[in-house]
Amino acid sequence: MGDLPPVPPLARPFIWRLGMNERDDREALLAWFAQFGGVLGDPTEWPWCGEGMENAALEMFPLVPIPQKPYVAQNWQHYAVNAHDGSKGNEILMPVIGAVGVIRWSAKAGHVGVVADFNKTHVDMIGANQTDSINVSRFPRGKFIAFRLPAQEVGKRYAPFSRAPEAGGGMMATR
Repeated sequence: MGDLPPVPPLARPFIWRLGMNERDDREALLAWFAQFGGVLGDPTEWPWCGEGMENAALEMFPLVPIPQKPYVAQNWQHYAVNAHDGSKGNEILMPVIGAVGVIRWSAKAGHVGVVADFNKTHVDMIGANQTDSINVSRFPRGKFIAFRLPAQEVGKRYAPFSRAPEAGGGMMATR
């Protein structure tokens, strides 16, 4: 087995729980959510991508402040710093493997996960509440509003670690 590049830290908690489903693994998910504070609610009834991201961030970077109301996916655009250049803003919108990717579907609906791979048109993310489970899904690149990282991770490079199926993803996969 040759040397493999390390997996980005924010992706690890999702990889450890890959395949967990909101129905089949409901109790285990609720226990994971409770480890780091409150539980928004039943994952079979509420979007839980933000809650999963909160737990992953707190598990791997407990000293980096998380956004207010972290269960609201679009609030992750305020997490840490810009993944590309370390600035506070989101002017440079370039995906980075291992960064928090933030999607805006509408003014009130969004999605958040960790960038696993990307190309000119799509971004693959590992995250929670993607077709009701923790998996890797593909999303249109034009829907992203931010890519964020803890400052100590800016400039580190990781190889793509998982590819999403060509089909799937999109807004309906996160509802």
